[in-house]
Formats: sequence, structure tokens, C-alpha cells
Amino acid sequence: MEVDSGSAFSILNENTWMQLHPRTILDIMPNKLRTWNNSPVQVMGQATVQVQFKDIKCNLNVVIAKGTGPNLLGRNWFKALDITLNTIHMIDIDLTDIDKVLNKYNTVFREGLGTYRGNPVNIQIKPNTVPKFLKARPVPFALKERIEKEIDRLVGEGVLRPISFSEWATPVVPIVKKNGDIRLCGDYRSTVNQATESDTYPMPTASEVFAVITGGSYYTTLDLDRAYTQVVVTDATAKFLTLNTCKGLYTVHRLAFGVKACPGIFQRLMTALLAGIPGVAVLIDDIIISGRTLTEMTQRLEIVLDRIERAGLRLNKDKCKFAKRRVEFLGFVIDADGIHPAQSKVESILKTPEPKNIQQLQAFLGLYNFYERFIPHKATILEPLHRLLDKSQMWQWTDREQNSFDTAKRLLSSELTLVHYDLNKPLVLTCDSSEYGVGAVLSHIMEDGTERPVAMGSRTLHAHERRYSQLDKEATAIIFGVVKFHNYLMGRPFTIVTDHKPLLGIFDPQKPMPAILSPRLTRIALILTSHNYNIVYKPGRLIGNADGLSRWPQPVPDQPEQQHCDVLLMAETPADFPVDVDLIASATKRDRTLSRVSHYVLSGWPDRVTDSELRPYWLHRTELSFHEECILFGCRVVVPPSLREPCLGALHKTHAGVVQTKALARSYVWWPQLNHDIEVLVGECSKCLENRHMPPKTSCEWITPTKPWSRINVDFAGPFQNKTFLIVVDAYSRWPEVFIVNNMTSGTVIRHLRNMFATHGLCETLVSDNGTAFVSTEMKIFLEANKIKHVTTAPYHPATNGLAERMVQTIKDKLRKMDDIPWDIKLPNILLGLRVTPCTATKKSPAELLMNRRLRTLLDTLHPDNRQQRKRTQQIISNAQKINRESETGQNVMYRNYGNGPRWLPGTIVNRNGPSSYEITTEDGSLINRHIDQLINRRQSEMSAITRREDEEMSKKQDITDNSEIMDNDLAEEITGYNLEKDKTDNEVREEIIEIPSQEKWAEMLGIPTNMEVTYSGGKIRNKMNVHSKLPYERPSNNFIA
Repeated sequence: MEVDSGSAFSILNENTWMQLHPRTILDIMPNKLRTWNNSPVQVMGQATVQVQFKDIKCNLNVVIAKGTGPNLLGRNWFKALDITLNTIHMIDIDLTDIDKVLNKYNTVFREGLGTYRGNPVNIQIKPNTVPKFLKARPVPFALKERIEKEIDRLVGEGVLRPISFSEWATPVVPIVKKNGDIRLCGDYRSTVNQATESDTYPMPTASEVFAVITGGSYYTTLDLDRAYTQVVVTDATAKFLTLNTCKGLYTVHRLAFGVKACPGIFQRLMTALLAGIPGVAVLIDDIIISGRTLTEMTQRLEIVLDRIERAGLRLNKDKCKFAKRRVEFLGFVIDADGIHPAQSKVESILKTPEPKNIQQLQAFLGLYNFYERFIPHKATILEPLHRLLDKSQMWQWTDREQNSFDTAKRLLSSELTLVHYDLNKPLVLTCDSSEYGVGAVLSHIMEDGTERPVAMGSRTLHAHERRYSQLDKEATAIIFGVVKFHNYLMGRPFTIVTDHKPLLGIFDPQKPMPAILSPRLTRIALILTSHNYNIVYKPGRLIGNADGLSRWPQPVPDQPEQQHCDVLLMAETPADFPVDVDLIASATKRDRTLSRVSHYVLSGWPDRVTDSELRPYWLHRTELSFHEECILFGCRVVVPPSLREPCLGALHKTHAGVVQTKALARSYVWWPQLNHDIEVLVGECSKCLENRHMPPKTSCEWITPTKPWSRINVDFAGPFQNKTFLIVVDAYSRWPEVFIVNNMTSGTVIRHLRNMFATHGLCETLVSDNGTAFVSTEMKIFLEANKIKHVTTAPYHPATNGLAERMVQTIKDKLRKMDDIPWDIKLPNILLGLRVTPCTATKKSPAELLMNRRLRTLLDTLHPDNRQQRKRTQQIISNAQKINRESETGQNVMYRNYGNGPRWLPGTIVNRNGPSSYEITTEDGSLINRHIDQLINRRQSEMSAITRREDEEMSKKQDITDNSEIMDNDLAEEITGYNLEKDKTDNEVREEIIEIPSQEKWAEMLGIPTNMEVTYSGGKIRNKMNVHSKLPYERPSNNFIA
């Protein structure tokens, strides 16, 4: 009861009185009562009750009022119960100071989207995560325009930006608000949430929050408007959060609703923003401020608003409460006396009516037994109720059972302790539904493994909700619990417990949302995506706590709670359509079986059904619901037997096939054996039979070879572009060979086969068509001699040689696209491309399967060399740096002579032109320029100097030449002083003459018989040597190819 010193009478509302003393006769109340605003109070009467307060017991008068208003403790009980009110001194500050602060910082309450002025947020993804791109989902035509407007609005606010390409894409799902507006949500369950870890920033515990605000007498609570959307993310994160919409791809440049990492990120941001302010606590987007006096609380509020304004954030003023004595925060009522559980948590238990049958009594006992650890002498108190569970006893509710029931409730309401909400203890949300209510219990798992309730709630289903299928009712119970306990669940992991297994496949966060789902379940699934949860199944007997609340729900409130309405798109029925909704509703009422189905859908199905006509409906009982006098199977109408024939005719009006007719039916109607009826209808349709296509071809595939080059397929192609081709394909590796031939004779085929067999070996089987070149006697002799099995195709059935036929088409397509390229270039390029491209069937390239290696192409030069090549480069640089010679002016040297005469000539250095370039005077007095590498100190032996210099020069040039692919000309010149391009140019002008051994020495070195001739010019070879054998060629005695 609430203490009201302004009321002369103590008052109980009608519901509380009926729970405490339902059989007591009331006395007439002679006085007329009015509220503080002069509204009349509807009085039922008055009664005398026994009241106990501390050690005082007395009989006092109480007034009973109609409705569900608050229970008041008036002045007429104060003296009898020795209740004294504490007086306070008048404060010297009024609430106008709060208004001044709010006016000073009115920008934080301004409409529009705020923007956090800190650094953009970056969401980390797991290592080695493969990007996921999910296609956009189709949207209803009636919503498309509103969805596009909402996208344009978000683009205008800077939340979304269009993009043409993205590796990540999350489908967007539109939600229709009550006012008709569209809210865009991303289904991040299958994309972002699987690729990111939850932010590990620690959430403040309830004890930490209460410790910060302890000692306060005035409280203010603030709520951020669209909290996540006010925080900007980095460009990389924006691409990661990309949405795939009906208008294309859009990057999301603000924190997105539904990403599980956002709560931790936002908590870190808000904690840093409000750090250091005494008496201020924050949990995600909820802020509470306390003060011992109104002045202190006002000063702290001003500091908080100043920081929020400088941060660029906005508040939702409608959800803020300023300078209150009592506030509700995190599900607790906080005032100067301490922290109390909210009264709403236990109201559902206090308002439980008496049971009318065994099932309702079992539900009540299941709820009561869950909290038995808090109730002393439970077995004694409930003994009369347990007797009613005996099946041999007749149900009879007497005063004895009523007293036991009332006592149990009274003890439950007075002694039950709800544990404090603790962010460090695991959370369990147990949900259940009955025929007429839903219930949910939020519990903590304690250190000893037991579950202790934190909060509980239930409500009665509305009239239209009672017609839901059991699947929808159980889903409604889950969303009721999640929405009711949103402040407890948001931003932390929890477990949903249900006794309905089909919900696990729909709401499992590890699985993508089913493609076909009713609008109601789609809406619920999207709301759940913003939470970090998992869902488990428990039998109904193990969740008696929630089951009891659902079977004893609170009455339907006078003002229904706000709900998101499902949108149903309905098309007008054509005038010539043989069936309409009125006919279906009328036929459903007349049909005996469907009438029973309607009854079971509304009142509940039995545990077992033996009737063969009801059995098909009982198997799908969880998907059945009742709407507008019609039975629905999910979103499909159940058609009565009398209307099924015209309905089938309408489905097959366009003479579609079985598959398409079934697909059409699955979008609109359902009845048992629907698929069979469609198959019979289409199979007996005369129009379809008269105009049907050829029957499907039989599938007879070749047995896949187990090794390369065991079976080859050959065929001719052309004339194409004035040329004829012989095409050969290895059936194992798909290795192609293409030869341009002048004729299609057996001799030509055999000649090319011999060349291929010389490279790859003999095949075991050769497959061809019945062309003359392949079935001739000459070809037969050749194949028999080489022990090759020949398989020919059936006449007019080229599919038998499908591998070669497919390759013919491939070659023609590629040649047609490369028509402007010469033949000697395009055909080798086509073959190389086919040989190195992985096959879709084998997942490997033909070269890898046939040769067990990859062929080198120009594409290989794009990849940087590996570690060994880099080491080689460093070694060359290191070796080059070690050779760093210098010469001085006046020094006698031998310089390299590139003219006629000796290779090295004497000279003297007269000047240094650069770091490695010198000016030299020759013996005849002329001046020439030479590089340091073209000079030899004359103090060394000329022959040793020449030999060593040549070795070093050749080694260096060889290193540079070998590594020319990894070192460009500038790098080589910088390291060694050589200019590769210049050196090549010089070589084009002059030919370096190399001394060679005599003819006999060459024969000995190369292992050539002495009777072979070596052609050379003047004892010197100029860049090449031609060797012609004079030995007659003899065929080997052992033939490898016949």
C-alpha cells in the first residue's frame, strides 16, 4: 500500500480485495470520495479487516473501490498502527532551477540525429574471415515506395551511402511501424555477428551502479535518442556493415542496430564521456544522476548535459525524468531508503484466480513449487491441494482448499525474494504460452547451479491472439518476455528456454532466417537479432514457473499495450474466379471435419488423434490458425473438400507443369494430399498430353578414368574460318590438343596421334564418331597394333562423344572472339589458357592432372618472388658492394681496348670525371674515358689481372642477367656500375669474339665422334656453332609406337 497522508480513508482496489477476501459481504459506505483532481471514486463498500504492522494487531476499517487503482494507506490507520511521518525542512530551491538548466542545454533535446564528435568507431573482425555476400530479399510491392523513401532519408542524414561493389552484404528487412513508417533492419545474424567477437568491455554490475548513487534523495534518469545511430564508424567498418536493399548496396556509416559488438562499444564510449562525475552512473544508453539535495543533483545534471552537448549527442526528452524522489532503474525502485523490487514483478502472482480443474491446479502448483525454497511449511499448507490431484478423487473445491490456496498466495507475496539483478551471473529467460495467456520468468543461475527468479510477468492473450497457431503463441511468449525485460537483457548474453521445439529452427542465431516465414515470425526474429542469445528446449514439465504464469495471466488491460501490426497484402478477387473467401468460410462451417479442426485450433488439440480424417491436420497442428472464419496453414488457406476441384482448375488454368502448379499452390492454398491431387490433374490433362515435349533423355555418363591419358576423345572441327581442326581431349585431365590439318584422312590422324603418343604415351581407349578417318582399315590396323581400344558413338547421337563435342564448341567460341589475331599467336594462347585454367569438374588445371605441375605463364610474373629470390637479391647487392675499387690521378693502368689490336693497352689516369669514371691518356697521347671496371692496376701481372678481371666481370654480368627479372636497369647500375640497356646496345654494335678449342678438343668435350664435322669460321665462333652429323640414321630395333 502507498502512504497517502492526504487521504482520510485507507482504500483497497477491487482486484486486491477479491484476492484477500472474496466471500466477505461489504457494508454500505455512506461517504462519497473524490480524487485529488475532484473526480468521483466508485465505491463498492467498506469492511473491517484484521491488520498487523510490526507487533501491533488491530481491526480497522477499509474502503473498497472499483477498478485497478493504487492501494492507499490513509490517515485513519496512522494512529492505530503507531505510524509517524517524518517532517522535513522547506528547501530553498524550487524546480525552476531544473528548468533553467534544461533551457540552457536545450540543444541536446532538439529533434534530429546527433553525431558523436569523437573518433570514428572500428569493429574488429575475426582473422581469416571469409566475406559473406547475401542477396537482397524481395519486398512487397505496396511497401517499395516507402522503403525507398526511408533509404533516401537515411542517405540524407549521412547514415547510408550508395556503393557499387562490396565483398560484404547483409540483406535488409523492412519493419512497418504503427504509424505506417518503415524501419530498416539488417539481418546481421548470418554475416557480421558470425565474423565479430562481442566487445569485451566490462559492463557495470548493478551493485556498482547502486554504489555510485547511494545516499541520494533526488534522482534524474536520461535516455539517449537513437543511441547507436549517433556514433560514426570508420570507412572499413561501414563497408563491413553494408546493407543490400532493393535500391542496391549501401554502406552504413553509423553503429547499426542488431550488431552484437555495439553494446560493449557504446558502453565504453559513454563511460569515458561521463567519467569522474560523482553520483552519475550509466548503462549503455540509460543514465541516472543522484544528489543528496536538489542543488547538488541540479549541479551534477548540468555537468552531464554540458558533456553530452559538447560530444554532439541528443537526448529523448519524453523518456527522461528530472528531480524525482523515486525512480525505476534497471527494474528496481530507487529512493532515499534504498533499492526495492518493482511492484509489477509480483503482481501477476498476486492476481492468480482460483483453479477450476486439475490442469489449472497443476499449473499453479508448478509455479508455486519453483519458489518453494522461499516458503516455510509448504507441504503442510498445500496438502489439501495435492489431494485434488489424485485421479481417484472427484474434483471438489471447498472452503478447505480455498483457505489453503489463499494462504499459499499470501505467503508467496510476502516472503518471496527476488534476487538482485547481477550482470556477472548467467541469465535465463523461460517463456511459455497457454490457450489464453503468455508468461515469462527471468532468472539467474546461482553459484550452486540453482535458478533464482529476478523478475516475472504474464498477460492474457487478446481475442485475435487466441486464434494463433501454437507456434505463433509460443513465439509471442518469447517476444513478450524479451520486450518486457529489455532493460535486463540488452547488451549481454542470455538463454531463452522454451518447450516448443519448432522454434529452435526459426530463432536459432547460428542459422539464417528461413526464406519463407510469416510476417509475424519475421518481425519477432528481427527483434531478437539485436540481442546476444541462444535458445534451448526443455519439456513443459520442467518449466512450471513460466507455464504457471501463462495459465494464470494478468487480465487484458483496459488500454492494450503498443504492438507492431503485421501487414497483409490482399488482392481483389477477379469476377470469374470460381472460389472466394466467403465460399471458403461457409464451406468450412458446413464440413464436419473442418468444423472439428476449427474447434481444436481455438480450444487446443488433444494429445492423441485416432480419426484418420483428423490425423493429417493434427500432424500440422502447430502451423494451423483461425482467421475470419477460415483455417490458415501458415499463410495459406485450407480449402474445404467441396471447393478443391474448382480450386485445382484455377491453379492449372495456364496449363503449367506439375512443379510450377505445386509452387503456385504452395503460395495460396493447402489441404491434405494436395501434391497428389495436382499430379493426377496434370497427368490427366488432355491439352497438356497432346502438346507435351519429348521425354527427358536418359543419363548415361562415362566412367571417370582413374589415371591420365587412359582415355582420349577425338573429333574434327570445321571448316571454321577456312580451316579444319583435329581436336583431342584427355578424359581424365581435360588436356586439349588442337592441330590444323589440310585434310581429314586416316593418315593425317595417325601422324598426329603418333606425335602425341611420343609425348604422353599410348592411351588405352580412343573415343570417336563414325567418321571415315576414324573407322577406316588403316586406322583399325594402327589402333590394334598399339593395343588401343576403339569406341565409336551411336549414329545421330553425338552426346556419346560429348567431351570432344564440348571442346569443339569451346575452341570455336574462343577463335571467334580472337578473329583479329594471327593464327600462330591465338591458337597457342588458347591452348595454354585451357591447359592452365582449373576445370569446374576436377577443381584442378589439366596441366596439374596430366603433368603434376603448373605451367608458367605471364600471370606468374605478377606474383612477388619468394624468400629465396629475395635472399639472392640481397646476396648480389652484398657481393657488388664488396667490389669498390678506386684509382688515383697519375696512376699507370691497363685500359680495355674495344678496337683492333690487343684487348688491354697501357695508359695513365689524368683526371676523374665521376665516382667510377676516369679520363686516360694513351701511348699516342689521345684522351679516352673508361669505367673503373674497365681498368687494371699495372702493378699487378697483366695476365692475372686480365684473367681475374674477366672472371669478376663475367660473374657480375651473369648475376645481373640471371636476376634481371627482380632487378631493373637502374638498380643494377646503382649497385654494380653496369648499365644493362647500354651493354646490350654495345653488343649490338660489336660482337665479342671468343676463342674456342680445336676441332678434336670440341669432339672430346662434347662426346661427338671424331668423324663428325664442326663448322666454324677462322677458328672463332660468332655467338653460335652449327654441328652437322655425318652418321647415317638407323631406326631402333625396339619400336615403342607402331
